[in-house]
Amino acid sequence: MGSRFVKQSSEIFPIWGSLYKVLSTGETITLATSTVTARDKGNRDVTGTVLSAGSKTLASDPRGGTNNALQIDVKAGSEALSPYTITFKIITSALRLYEIDAKMVVKDDTFVVSTTTTSTSSTTTTTTSP
Repeated sequence: MGSRFVKQSSEIFPIWGSLYKVLSTGETITLATSTVTARDKGNRDVTGTVLSAGSKTLASDPRGGTNNALQIDVKAGSEALSPYTITFKIITSALRLYEIDAKMVVKDDTFVVSTTTTSTSSTTTTTTSP
């Protein structure tokens, strides 16, 4: 996963910390002892709010390899507390510790659609959150 990504507060999707081209031959990620945490811009622990703990799993980096990434679902969040720092602390079978940080920016975009009806000379404005 890149070092920065943007989401809307209602979105839920997986992100991962990858050890692509880092793991030695035969070295694996230890799922049980690896952690993923989240902190808001005020440095408060919001792990339970923006991460789905039950979704933590091993994943395969799309660039190659098998089970060389730690994956978790992100959820919720608010613009006011953004950006969030998501920290992957990945422990391997060789007892190596790797730390990967990503910034999660929450941006709830709204857009305005204006329609003018000439027969009644009225304007209707609708605000929609995608």
